[in-house]
This record gives sequence, C-alpha cells and structure tokens, in this order.
Amino acid sequence: MKINQTLKKLVRLVSTFALVLALSACGSKLSETSTPVSSEATSDASSAKAEELAAKYNPIWDEYSALNEDYIAYLEWENDLLYNYGDDTTDPYPHVIVRSRIVDDGEGNMNVANSEYMRNDISHAQRSFGQDFMDGESKVDENYVPQDQNIIIYGHYVYPSKYGVDYLKFTPLHKFKDMENIEDYDTFTLTFNHQQRTYQVARAFTYDKSLYTTREESPLALNYTAEQLASNLDKIENVYGDYLDTGVEIGPEDNFVTLQTCVENRDDQLFFVIAKEIERIDF
Repeated sequence: MKINQTLKKLVRLVSTFALVLALSACGSKLSETSTPVSSEATSDASSAKAEELAAKYNPIWDEYSALNEDYIAYLEWENDLLYNYGDDTTDPYPHVIVRSRIVDDGEGNMNVANSEYMRNDISHAQRSFGQDFMDGESKVDENYVPQDQNIIIYGHYVYPSKYGVDYLKFTPLHKFKDMENIEDYDTFTLTFNHQQRTYQVARAFTYDKSLYTTREESPLALNYTAEQLASNLDKIENVYGDYLDTGVEIGPEDNFVTLQTCVENRDDQLFFVIAKEIERIDF
C-alpha cells in the first residue's frame, strides 16, 4: 500500500503536535502530584524484570539448545500475531528460531540455498514448512547472541489452500499489507541467551527478486553504512510494492530485524517486515 507522502507528513505533524500538548499536560500534572523516582527504585525494578525473564527463558534456552545447538531465539508477538495455534499441533515447535547454515546463491535466493531448516524442524525431523531460521551469515558472540545491525529471519508462507488455515509459520505477516493491523500487532520480542530485545514494526513491503544485485544494495544486508541504509529505505518507499510505513524511523545507529516470507503463487517475489529495536534487557 503506497501511502500519499503529503498525507503522511500532515499526519506526522498533527501527531507530533498532539504529543507535545499531551506531554505538556502530563508534565503539569506530574509537577503537582508526583515525586521523582529514585535511581535505587529504578534499579530494583530492572533487577526484578531481569529475574522474571531469567526464570521464564533460561529453562527454554536449556531445553532447545540441548535439543539442537543451532537454537538461537524465542520469538513472541504482541497479541499472538504469529503462532496463534490453539490446539493445532501441525507446527510442533512454535516461537523457536534456529540459526541456519545459509549461503547466498548470487541471485537473491538467500532462503533456498543450502539451508537444512527449509524442510527440517529443530529436531531434524522432515517437515514441509521447516523451522523458522536466522540467516546463517549472521555473526554471534560467545553467548550465541547476534551482533549485526540487521537480524534476518526467514519463515515459510504456508498456503492456506493446501493446509486449510491461514495462521501457520510466517503466513500472518501478510496482515501488514493492511494498515489497520498496526496498532494490534506492532511489537514483538526476540529472547536470546540471557538477553531479550523488543522491536516495533517500521516498514512492510513486497520485494521483486529480479531487483537483487548485492546484499548491501538490498533489504538483506546484515550491516549498512549510512548511505546504504538511506538508499535501501528510499527503494522500499519508492520502488518496492505494497509499501507500508508505520511512522517508526530507522537511522544508521539503530538495530533492526528483517522478517521474510514468500508470496502466494509468486516465486519471483518475497514479503518483508522490518522492525526497529526499541529495548534491550540482559538477564
């Protein structure tokens, strides 16, 4: 969906003005009724949050990393946009992201080149829609935490016509072709080994694979210079299809995630959702 640029600027101006008024009102009220929060209280709250995350996610890390050393992260979406399966056990390992041994085939088909998890799940069992996986060229530290500016994660579009449902794997990402879904599903978390990152959706678009030249000139680069990022964002807005801009700005100092899936009956296209990191908590 190509958003009219004039309208976008007007909406942002009005939104900014409204935010200033709201903050002014809040600031006035706080000055009358509130007392400053001490750094000690803030530290206690942070420690409590870290303990809460450790209690929940350390056992998950232990379980899946013991199953497969390629386990990398646990993905959870606001309001369960992804993996909202109920009693459906078609996908036995929802939320689980593994690190692929992926390579670039030189034609932009990053997700079909030498990837075990295209057709196998984390247990190595054959499965037609595989396991959602992180780009194998991503650098990780000694704790298996990604270090690149852009984390690229691939997940299958599972044809509703074949499986009879429209919620498996990354299929629901196509909801971002409709602006009405943003408020309900604009944030998600990736929880790594002793670290959780929160992301907010910034862009969504359809990408024609015939436009691929190099990773740095595409949405599939792991790290960008300021000029490369500006060029890529310009092409997202003005060249690629089904463009959606949520108003979340991405700059050269930001970290972000690029989620990629397929487009039904279009082997020449891919669908992307880019989300900016807005919080990071170590635990």
